[in-house]
Amino acid sequence: MPFHFSWNLTSTYTGSFAGLFNPFAILCGLLSVAMSVYMGAVMIMIGAEGAIRTRARQLAMWAGIVAAVLFTLGGIWVSAMQGYRLVSSLDPALAQTPLQQTVEHAAGIWLANFRAHSILWLVPASAYIGVVLGVWAVRKGWSLVAWWLGALGWIGVIGTVGAAMFPFMLPSSSEPSHSLTVWNASSSQHTLVWMLGFTAIFMPLILWYTSWAFWVMRGKVSVQHVESDEDAY
Repeated sequence: MPFHFSWNLTSTYTGSFAGLFNPFAILCGLLSVAMSVYMGAVMIMIGAEGAIRTRARQLAMWAGIVAAVLFTLGGIWVSAMQGYRLVSSLDPALAQTPLQQTVEHAAGIWLANFRAHSILWLVPASAYIGVVLGVWAVRKGWSLVAWWLGALGWIGVIGTVGAAMFPFMLPSSSEPSHSLTVWNASSSQHTLVWMLGFTAIFMPLILWYTSWAFWVMRGKVSVQHVESDEDAY
């Protein structure tokens, strides 16, 4: 994104709204839609029967195939894209701002982390495993297995982005050295400690009520069930 900071860390966006809709961003958006359609269709497979389940199964298969193709195109695109390299900065353990670093452009640098740490290739591999095996599970009618494989695919896709961009979080196209990284965009230690406490308390609650909601809505919804339930819409 085209932005920069002034001396007092006031951020200024120098682009336009239309400029955000570049071809690569659109491809990433379509990949997100395809993955979401896949997961939604699999959820319908889990909870429906008959013609609705059949239609959801076909939609999930096509969405998974499209997602795999778009993920592949994105990887090829990124391999030739201008990336960002952190040349110099303060020690990551120190408090810092985006004004205390030097960043440069370099071709193909978004794959540098994968070249330096070959184990990271397991992240995009997990995306392919999740999506491809998910389509296979959908074809077999194993909707619950397909859902978990889809979740693995999501983790792989998002994890691939994180592994490729690290330590960058929001690169600046107008002032590369003002890019936000994991370190200069982090809150203070005091804030992080408080957020850790809130997370430790509320995350189990979120997991509990989400699990309870899925348990209450378990099982399939049939035409007979809807017709016999006087409370159903």
